[in-house]
Amino acid sequence: MGEQIFGALVGAVLVIVPLWRIFARAGFNPALSLLVIIPLLGFIIVTAVLGFSKWPRLENHNPS
Repeated sequence: MGEQIFGALVGAVLVIVPLWRIFARAGFNPALSLLVIIPLLGFIIVTAVLGFSKWPRLENHNPS
C-alpha cells in the first residue's frame, strides 16, 4: 500500500511539474496542471486546453 502511494506521488510530480511550467510559459494559470490529478478526464481536459486554446502569451507576440 505504501509503495503504491509513493509511486503515485512520484508519477504526479513527474507530470504536474512540467505541465505547470508549460502552462506558465504559455500564459495560462499554472494551476490548470493540477487537473491532471483527475483520472483520464483531467488528462483530456489539459490536452484540450493546450491544443485548442489561443495561447495568451502568443496573442501579444508580433512577429517581425
